[in-house]
Amino acid sequence: MRIRRKLKTHKKNFVFIIPALLVVLVVILLSVMMIDNKEVPVSSVGSENYNGLDLSFDHTMFLIKPGYDEIVTANAQKSILDEQARLKAIKEEKLSKMLSLLSRNKSPVATRAYAEQILTLSEQNDADHRIIVAIMGVESGFCKNAFYRNGENSHNCFGYLNGVTYPDFKTAFNNLIPKIAKQYANKYGWDFESLAKAYGQIGWEKTSANMLYFANQL
Repeated sequence: MRIRRKLKTHKKNFVFIIPALLVVLVVILLSVMMIDNKEVPVSSVGSENYNGLDLSFDHTMFLIKPGYDEIVTANAQKSILDEQARLKAIKEEKLSKMLSLLSRNKSPVATRAYAEQILTLSEQNDADHRIIVAIMGVESGFCKNAFYRNGENSHNCFGYLNGVTYPDFKTAFNNLIPKIAKQYANKYGWDFESLAKAYGQIGWEKTSANMLYFANQL
């Protein structure tokens, strides 16, 4: 009988203990959740640890500062690139104006390849390309009326009397532009009257005026 009474007493105690334990567990879980969701105060950012990270750590210490020589080299490279860009822009403007003039006059050499060839050969021979193109304009209408020999196109756009028949304009330019540059363009420059007389142009008053007109469009 005593054993039965003790068992009954323990059963009553368990009835009260289990709910109490459940309440304690719920309180603990709620407390943990509140701690995890707690916001970090604004004042602590940059001065305290947050989730194991030291927000006050100076990460700029890993940046490598360039030395004096590196700065000088970088500035020199920038100057070179700037100069290359400037020269490229000048070249593009020259080519654009030349192509525009040749196209307006329906020239058979109104292509970028020919324009670049004329410009390059002129500069290689220290000549103003505008003078070269101006001579070409009055002598052959920008290659539209290149000289014919024995019924064959000589591709000579400059009226240069050397008795040579060239197979194409490219070959003719390679041979003639250096000659025109040294003998006329470099010697007379923009003195088109003297150039026209030395070139033996008939009606030099008109041809010199036309050369000046063409050159000014470039």
